[in-house]
Amino acid sequence: MQTLQSRILVFFLALLLLVLAITLTTLHRTTYVHTRRQVEEELAQGRRILLDKLAAHQSSLRTIADTLTKDDALRQAIFSDAGDVESIVVALDNHRSRTGADVALLVELEGTIFVDTARPSTHGRPFPHRGLLDAEPIGDPIRIAAFDDAIYQLAVVPYYVPVSAPQPLLWLVLGMEIDDAFAHSLTELTGLETSFVFAGTDAGVVASSLPRGSWRELTTAISGSDGGSRSLVLEDEEYVVATASIATAGPAPLTAVLMRSAREAFVDFRQLSAQALGITLVAAVLVGLGALLIARGITRPLRGLGEAARRIAGGDYAAELPIETRGEVGNLARELGRMQQEIRGREREIQHLAYHDDLTGLPNRNRFRLDVAAAIDRAQEAAERVAVVVLDIDRFKDINDTLGHHVGDRLLQQVARRLEGVAETTGIEVARLGGDEFAALFAGTGIEEARARVEDLRKLLSEPLEAADIHLEVQASAGIALYPDHGADPASLLKQAEVAMYVAKERWLGVSFYESTEDRHSVNRLSLMNDLRRAVLEGSLDLAFQPKVSLADGAIRQVEALVRWDHPRLGRVSPAEFVPIAEQTGTVRHLTTFVLERAVEQIAAWRGAGLDLVVAVNISALDLHDPTLPGRVAELLERHGVAAASLMVEVTEGSIMADPERARRVLGELEAMGLRASIDDFGTGYSSLAQLRRLPVHELKVDRSFVVEMARSEEVRLIVRSTIELGHNLGLTVVAEGVESLETMELLREMGCDLVQGFHTGGPLAAGELHQRIRAGSTGVAEPA
Repeated sequence: MQTLQSRILVFFLALLLLVLAITLTTLHRTTYVHTRRQVEEELAQGRRILLDKLAAHQSSLRTIADTLTKDDALRQAIFSDAGDVESIVVALDNHRSRTGADVALLVELEGTIFVDTARPSTHGRPFPHRGLLDAEPIGDPIRIAAFDDAIYQLAVVPYYVPVSAPQPLLWLVLGMEIDDAFAHSLTELTGLETSFVFAGTDAGVVASSLPRGSWRELTTAISGSDGGSRSLVLEDEEYVVATASIATAGPAPLTAVLMRSAREAFVDFRQLSAQALGITLVAAVLVGLGALLIARGITRPLRGLGEAARRIAGGDYAAELPIETRGEVGNLARELGRMQQEIRGREREIQHLAYHDDLTGLPNRNRFRLDVAAAIDRAQEAAERVAVVVLDIDRFKDINDTLGHHVGDRLLQQVARRLEGVAETTGIEVARLGGDEFAALFAGTGIEEARARVEDLRKLLSEPLEAADIHLEVQASAGIALYPDHGADPASLLKQAEVAMYVAKERWLGVSFYESTEDRHSVNRLSLMNDLRRAVLEGSLDLAFQPKVSLADGAIRQVEALVRWDHPRLGRVSPAEFVPIAEQTGTVRHLTTFVLERAVEQIAAWRGAGLDLVVAVNISALDLHDPTLPGRVAELLERHGVAAASLMVEVTEGSIMADPERARRVLGELEAMGLRASIDDFGTGYSSLAQLRRLPVHELKVDRSFVVEMARSEEVRLIVRSTIELGHNLGLTVVAEGVESLETMELLREMGCDLVQGFHTGGPLAAGELHQRIRAGSTGVAEPA
């Protein structure tokens, strides 16, 4: 199948074989169906003949029985006072043998056998088929009954009592046995193997034209139901079988089985199929030879064109083509020559498009990466720096959405022309990375020189631009990454310059150098994520406790649990750095579980030492909206034997407002357990009074940003005073965090604040240090005068 010649040959042969296969299949199916239908018609005809034969026997038996009941000599022998049973048997058997019947019986009115010519010993026994004696049948139905191991077709007629000698009424039963001879006679008549299967006998098959060796197999394979034709294999020969169910006097019907040998029935069908297959093979050979000749004639000139195409593919556009003067192959050769010339031009165009931006004509990201790589190679030899700069047009989306994409495209083209002009005069390399992002490359430059040159570019771009008769003033944010300071390859430098550009844009800095701490995907940050996860799982974090001091009496009744992490390599890591990482990675739930566990353990330890403190634990937004949180807290409290009132949860206003309904449900479950809740950083979120009123919280913490500024700003003092009054009006305890001076604390006392927290009253302490401080009575808060 590797050559066109082979494919043409295979195609023609496959097409021919498909047509022949369809023809053969159709012929085979049609012939088979026709033959099968003939066999089924033979079986149906055989069933009709069988039933007609039985009906004729029934009529004959009835006529003979009626004749016998009218025979005076027989009546005299039966009803004579001098007659005995033996003489009656002899007389009845003589009449039976003359009529050709196989059995004759006289049955008394009550159903006992009076005379049985075949079995004289049954005198006085009950007649086994009492239902045949109940009434004379309408018409002449076929009556089948079993006696011992034989099946008989019966005629039952009444023997009326003579008027001159009254006697009990008798029934004359006359029968012909359904035996092998009867089955053979039907086979000769119908041409079908005939069997009679009766479920009430041990042998199953009671009569058959088949050899006795196949009777047991036939009994197993044939059911007594009357149905259509089916296939059956007996002694390795297949038959088409039809059955007829014949009612009997017993509980099981007699099944007549008519069988037609499939081998004999389908002999003509097989001969016709063999002839058709032979014709098919001959036709396939002839067509194959013809297809081979045609394929050779087509593929010979194509081989020459294929060789020329391979030379063109290798870049040899000067190769001479074997052009035929006539026909489709000649046209193909001429078109191939024209294509050869066009490829030469398009290859140059594709080379340009692969490395240049379609809209602005500037080098694109692919070209810029190659330029950066080349600059890095040169810088390595000269021990110089390379600066990669990414510039992004500020508010470009607004321009696009307001004025339309055609104006935006025109603006990008104007920016590109200005950058291109700078590149021509200064020798720097510029590119468009995509969208409204551009790039510049400075080789052999230092940090300050790079910043100055970028500022020059930003100044150049800030000059008014004209796009579609509209004068626009734009600004650009720029990020700078240096080789080898920030990266050693083009991909890293571009990525880091983009990170610096986004920092400059978010913070309105104009220009920003790359800082790894600002990179959410830096290696150091990734390492910190892994170290934090391991520290939480291994329990290598610690807790410190900062007191909440009562302004009323200076007592410490509450503390806030604060997590601490001493990194083995980095030293003390601030929670402000690792808690956001935990929230972003999902580790915060494990962190919260750790803090809760340690806090509850410490509460139990303090209780054992006689110290009764309420410990507040900060809960993240993920924990607050986790429906399993109440169950986990309940399990912790029960395991350590700590009362729920000794534990408080602190949630931020922002985390509540993320999903107020779910937060209310979780806080409600905690409250039902006996826990109290506190709103942390109040005043920095967007909660409404209606939401605040519905929440099951008990404490409100004024954010430290307000508390720190209140000593210097009358406006902030007013906000804090209003917040304290609001909390009291809602029945909440108010805590001020971030208390750094005596002046601030006194202002809060004057405003009626309940508790304070901050470095003026005590920073975070280890559990043992806090215990000693409380025992010493040192709180840092003087009681009010």
